[in-house]
Amino acid sequence: MIITFAAAFLWNGFSHGAFFSTDGLIIGLKMNARAIIIVIGFASLSVELKNPVIKSLLYHRGFASLYQSLSLAFSALPFFLSNLSKSKNKKKGISGISFHGLLGQAEALLNIFEKEHLLRPQVVIITGEIHQGKTTFAQKIVADLHEQKIRIAGFFSVGINENGIRTGFNLVDIGSSRQIELCSDKKNEKRLKFGRYYFNSDAISLGNEILNANNLSDKQLIVIDEVGHLELNGQGWNNAIENITRISTVPQLWIVRKSLVQKSIRRWNIGNVYIYDISESTVIDVENKIKELK
Repeated sequence: MIITFAAAFLWNGFSHGAFFSTDGLIIGLKMNARAIIIVIGFASLSVELKNPVIKSLLYHRGFASLYQSLSLAFSALPFFLSNLSKSKNKKKGISGISFHGLLGQAEALLNIFEKEHLLRPQVVIITGEIHQGKTTFAQKIVADLHEQKIRIAGFFSVGINENGIRTGFNLVDIGSSRQIELCSDKKNEKRLKFGRYYFNSDAISLGNEILNANNLSDKQLIVIDEVGHLELNGQGWNNAIENITRISTVPQLWIVRKSLVQKSIRRWNIGNVYIYDISESTVIDVENKIKELK
């Protein structure tokens, strides 16, 4: 109202001596309309940026930094406006926000942003070619860390061989040593077919349950074997990985084939990544890095 009437009284006041102008009133209304559109636009974009589909798409395409910058930028205006009415000068009886209060709110917004976007789990990736021995390499690491009383959760995908030919995988829970068939190349119409394998939904459910954030709060390392095409296509352990990378800072150990390493890094919101190729690194190298992170 102040902006509108100020424009109405001052638009032609100095040039024509007329201290009320219909043109000025219209200009004031237009200024307010533009302001309302901008505020609604910023608020709408800040909400839409929280859409997990948009977030996943930008991370998958390698635009994690752009997503974080946009998220902070479009959250700032709605955040300050929502807190504007809460700041009152009781002595003068007016609502407003002081420069000191604005700085305090800016710091609060930054803290919220850092907690949501920057406190991300650090990930150690063991990589190599197909059938090169990545799982065996990781099993040696976990066995050594268990002896050192490091609390570990997760699972391995252990190959099933018949007459020297890989026919499927078993999912092995690290915590309980329970095994269940994860997938097989034997045709089964009741299972999800991906590539040449048919995946057991019970095993996928078990893997996601193992990675449930409620079961990981006291752990020092999370092992995921493996992160592959299934997860990169939004299936398998994708939702569980999405969840624990968002709310947990426990270090993680991923087994990823070499051709999928960069895609996996871009897909999820993770922190620092340490890549170890089993043809170039030793078990001790990886163990030392994990102990440094925990």
